[in-house]
Amino acid sequence: MATSSERINGMFANSSTWRSKEEEQKGRAALHTSQVNRYSAANARAFAGTTVSQEDLEKERQAAQKRKAAESLELNELLEAQKAESVKGQTLRIQAKAAAKKEKKMPFLVKKLRAETEAPAAEDTEAEGIGLAYSDSESSESDAMISEFLRPEFRYKLRDALTGSEGDMVKQAHARRDVCMAVEIPLLAKYGYDDSEEAVHQHSMAMASLLHDCPDLVAKNLELARLVNPTMDVDEDAHITAD
Repeated sequence: MATSSERINGMFANSSTWRSKEEEQKGRAALHTSQVNRYSAANARAFAGTTVSQEDLEKERQAAQKRKAAESLELNELLEAQKAESVKGQTLRIQAKAAAKKEKKMPFLVKKLRAETEAPAAEDTEAEGIGLAYSDSESSESDAMISEFLRPEFRYKLRDALTGSEGDMVKQAHARRDVCMAVEIPLLAKYGYDDSEEAVHQHSMAMASLLHDCPDLVAKNLELARLVNPTMDVDEDAHITAD
């Protein structure tokens, strides 16, 4: 029995079986297509368990894209959370530093002067405190006295009051008067009497700082020292302590 190849070769050995050239071309094309389809079907059946269809490939590609999008979204959310946590931590550290920083307390006199400087220009000229009222001219005079009190030259004036010789009583008397007017009277008239613990302490420290240049001379005139600062204690060794 002849094989398929032999039959095909015998069929196409010559063109005598074809009635025309056109019929021969169509017949040969049909035979070729039939052979391709037959072998393709045989290969598909043989490798059905090992080949992947185009539909499966498309499904796998779509699933991979979805997984990649989900991972990207999760990563972005994680980065945003870390960024927010970092900003929150920085804010908490700044707040902690601000809370831990202790505000430096200014002396009572300087605090009052700063408040007076920052206050509006238009204010009532009536001051409450010890029942004293002063006009604009009296306020200007008090400001001048306080400015004089803050100047370094006032320390030398106080030194003269403490070191004046007993024969120069007039000079000592004038110095005592200047000290009293420049320290106590303007403060009381302008700001009133504040007996709070902080105010007394700050006032005492200001007076102690004023007399710090000549502690060894304070003992020569205890009356003047107490007049300048009623809350100051002067011991027998002439050491100054403030309440």
